[in-house]
Amino acid sequence: MSPAQVDYAIKAYFGWLGGTIAATSHYAVMPFSKGAYPDHNWAETASLGFVKSLPTTQSQYVTAFYENNKQISQAYADMRHYAELGQAEKVQEIIEEKGDKIAMAKFYDKTAKDMSKIRKAIQSIANDDTMTGAQKKEEIDRLKLIIGDLAEQAETARKSMRK
Repeated sequence: MSPAQVDYAIKAYFGWLGGTIAATSHYAVMPFSKGAYPDHNWAETASLGFVKSLPTTQSQYVTAFYENNKQISQAYADMRHYAELGQAEKVQEIIEEKGDKIAMAKFYDKTAKDMSKIRKAIQSIANDDTMTGAQKKEEIDRLKLIIGDLAEQAETARKSMRK
């Protein structure tokens, strides 16, 4: 399991106590690593995320984007599968039912790849030894807002296709 999966499992199983222990252990090993960690919002951690500063870096559009991307990818994969099998009737049926989703497949795929590139940039910033914690937090927050904007653009385009 990756460290993120372990962290999620601890938080899911032990709830607030597990999250607190995971965060504490993270900060306990900080002095032994080189470079600075991105600064952390302690009020958000202590309130379990119920208290957030505005604007939030996690957008509702990001969640909606990934949910819709899954459906769009599945519709596109179904269409391609039946096309490869030569079942034109089934392909036509899928296009009639899910044509709006299939039309968005390439756009959503490109947006997901762009978001992935930004996440890689976030990871490289987190691992940068030359930046201070405040600089890292500011840059990571800026990149997360860009991810939210990309997701919002994709969701707006998807909704306009349905009208």
